[in-house]
Amino acid sequence: MSFRFGQHLIKPSVVFLKSELSFALVNRKPVVPGHVLVCPLRPVERFRDLRPDEVADLFQVTQRVGTVVAKHFQGTSITFSMQDGPEAGQTVKAPEVAHYVFCKLQTSLQIPMTMVVLPKRP
Repeated sequence: MSFRFGQHLIKPSVVFLKSELSFALVNRKPVVPGHVLVCPLRPVERFRDLRPDEVADLFQVTQRVGTVVAKHFQGTSITFSMQDGPEAGQTVKAPEVAHYVFCKLQTSLQIPMTMVVLPKRP
């Protein structure tokens, strides 16, 4: 099975979790340890294009991933973020919807977090 995030083809070897409707991977250029993406399997351009079952699965997988990442990196907090459209900071060409998950440690509180995107589907 192949995975896509916008124009990027994602190798199955970097996907660490797959549900019926979503998948999770470590960001190629993480800004902090534990910087991961949770994306819908079906490519969509905007969050509004996801079906209700896809939204539910995306959030359930994001919750599960956040819990595991925080435990693994001994995080004290988690930042969840989405960028839905270019004016919101979307940098990957559509279709691209993704939840960005950032593990926050007490020592990393000074690092600004401005990158987060929701999985987009056509």
